[in-house]
Amino acid sequence: MKASMPSTEKARRKGLFTRLGRLFINGLNSFLRNARLHEPNNKAFLQSLNALMVSIEPIFEEDSHASIEVNKDAIFVNEVRVRPDASCSASYRALIIDFNRRGVGGILIKEGCNKQNLIDTARIWRFNEPGEESLLDTLNEQIKEAGAEHFIAFTKPRFIADSEEESMGDPREFALHVYGQAVSYLRGLPRQIAMGKMASARRAKRLVQSFVDLSSRRDFNFTALAVIKNYDEYTYSHSVNVSVLCISFGQRLGLSRSELVDLGMAGLFHDVGKLSVPINILNKPGKFDSGEWQIMKNHSTKGFIKLISMPEFGPAHFKRAIVAFEHHCDYDLGGYPRKSNPRPLHLFSRICAIADTYDAMTSKRIYQPAFSPDQAIKILLEKSGKKYDPLLVRAFVSAMGVYPVGTVVVLDTGEVGIVLEANPYSLSMNRPKVKLVGKSPDDPLLGTVADLTEQDEKGRFKRTILHPADPAFFGIDVAKFLFSDIQTSNSGQGV
Repeated sequence: MKASMPSTEKARRKGLFTRLGRLFINGLNSFLRNARLHEPNNKAFLQSLNALMVSIEPIFEEDSHASIEVNKDAIFVNEVRVRPDASCSASYRALIIDFNRRGVGGILIKEGCNKQNLIDTARIWRFNEPGEESLLDTLNEQIKEAGAEHFIAFTKPRFIADSEEESMGDPREFALHVYGQAVSYLRGLPRQIAMGKMASARRAKRLVQSFVDLSSRRDFNFTALAVIKNYDEYTYSHSVNVSVLCISFGQRLGLSRSELVDLGMAGLFHDVGKLSVPINILNKPGKFDSGEWQIMKNHSTKGFIKLISMPEFGPAHFKRAIVAFEHHCDYDLGGYPRKSNPRPLHLFSRICAIADTYDAMTSKRIYQPAFSPDQAIKILLEKSGKKYDPLLVRAFVSAMGVYPVGTVVVLDTGEVGIVLEANPYSLSMNRPKVKLVGKSPDDPLLGTVADLTEQDEKGRFKRTILHPADPAFFGIDVAKFLFSDIQTSNSGQGV
């Protein structure tokens, strides 16, 4: 029976291997990528080889081996779970995909491994491209033939229990419940305001904390929640969607958990000033006259005032008030309200402005039809540098993909699919995972998930996107289709 580790030692190893593990993940991913692209005498390959050696040396000082194991969508380094941050998020996802496609659970590198052992491993990895069958046995047989089996081995996939996540049950069901509760909370705010009160934000914070927990789940694409649209309660569902998009984007930027909670709260309350705008102005189908436009523009200032008037307001809550005030100021400060000083906008305001615009454009409004997600991305790029922070826009596009979650696409096979997840490889951003709609209700392919990076035996892609499409043309309710197998009686959302 394995002896339990003292809590202080456990905490020390967790901190140490989180730091060393991120370097190891970056080093291994760079090495394997260069192994596919270059010969062993290539300068880029040799640099990545040296970087990998440097990344594992401090691990050998702690243990007699350095190991990486992929478990679902998580990576464990020497049995310590390493969560990605901005420094390694791309390598993290790329390694998971690479290992999964080859049927490999991980790699074990033992102390004493030299550069030649790694060069042999690179050659073996390069000439064993993924196919239908697991490559685990083939890889290890060839490593043995190269005489490196005492120092390097690829390991089987295995399940590493995570009791915290297992206890949550189906994350999609829980996510829909939290989403519905958040909409319900916002729905009650106008009554509080009409009574001259401002509700406590403690309940909202608990809901946002649940969103942050969901965003780190390995078995749930958190961003998919933002495809939920409610035409009749746009103001409320829009604010929840902005919170979801802010949290998802903030996580990709490497923000800490407490920062993600603050950012999610700012997204949830960014439009609180609109709760005082008359409904006939909010839902006006035509252009605003000058008086109506001034009322609409005042929602930023009114939102700031409402938020600093909340019962428990303090320094920690100031960020959400700043975002309510600044989210329409624009990156070049040419928006509204006009600022009396040229101080740059807060990071959260710049993030929220992008999330706010993206969700607004992809939602059906009384005065405009919904843009497709890819159209919204193009508009953000066009206005980058003027209305939106150009660096954040590029990061947002990278996070969402060329075809964001919820995009309906027509494939060259004649099939129609809905994008589930972007591909993290920059060269494969136009090849996401899609959920096939099927050609009829009894089509056996209905609901099948297809990875558009899959190739046939001749190296040709099995499916390719021809173009995005309007969901209404095919009679598709995207949210209902993505969450069709979930019971939503408690969510308050008709998905």
